[in-house]
Amino acid sequence: MCNAIEAMEVSLRRDLTISAAMVDKGAVAISIIDTGPEIAPEVADRLYQTFVTTRAQGMGVRLSICRSIIEAQNGKLWAEPNPRGSTIFHFTVPAVR
Repeated sequence: MCNAIEAMEVSLRRDLTISAAMVDKGAVAISIIDTGPEIAPEVADRLYQTFVTTRAQGMGVRLSICRSIIEAQNGKLWAEPNPRGSTIFHFTVPAVR
């Protein structure tokens, strides 16, 4: 969410949508959609590598840390282009009762 908020600093429209849904096999899927710019193709392949950033002041560790935490919980993190522009980040984690 921090990345989404920072990405929208350059946008005229600033909407952040977070949704959650139960998915098969007892997992929860979270989606984060912002109205910032799309991820540049030259960065997309390295998005989760430590110290990869598009921001002048960024360290490039947030997504790497998020991915490690999610995968340690048997979840998955991925990004996809938003048909309306910007990027949608999704992650799944096991549901706990």
